[in-house]
This record gives sequence, C-alpha cells and structure tokens, in this order.
Amino acid sequence: MPTRSHRCPGELTSPAASGGGALAALAVLAICAAETVKDYTQPDTIRLSIAEIRRLINTLILHPAGSTAHCLHWSDWRLHHQARAKRAHYARRLSLEFPP
Repeated sequence: MPTRSHRCPGELTSPAASGGGALAALAVLAICAAETVKDYTQPDTIRLSIAEIRRLINTLILHPAGSTAHCLHWSDWRLHHQARAKRAHYARRLSLEFPP
C-alpha cells in the first residue's frame, strides 16, 4: 500500500526545499525593475517590467538563440508598442467618459 503524504497539495514549502534559486532570481528581477529609471529623452517607451527583464535574461543569457542586437531591438520595439497601446487605451477611455 502506498504511503500518504502529510503535506497538503497547496501548502507552501521552504525555499530550500523547493529550490531557493527561483526565489532569489525573482528578487533580482524585482530589484532590476525597480532600478530602471524612466528616460525622459524617450517619452514613447515604458519602463522595463519584471516580465521583460526575465525575457531578456532568458534570451540573452540562459538560452541564446539569435543575435544580441536582434533581441535588444525586439525588446525596444515591444516597449514602444506597449507605450503606444497604453496611450491609445487612455485616449479611448477618455473619449468614452467625456464625449465631445
């Protein structure tokens, strides 16, 4: 007869038991995101998010597949596109709330 675990499926474990590296990596990503300062010379970009920093680390360091220049250009394009989408979203919401 198989033994039963006394731990509930959703119960949190200690960082050492669950691989504390993930927790440390998340802390580093949060610090990197917090330290990115908005560059006012480029008003059409948004700040780096934790998800974008994670994606850059994955594509540049952990699993490099293409050229570094292409990866950075793609990231820059994504930030510009997200800023454009954010402005369009705000403009649309304002036009719905305050019709002309």
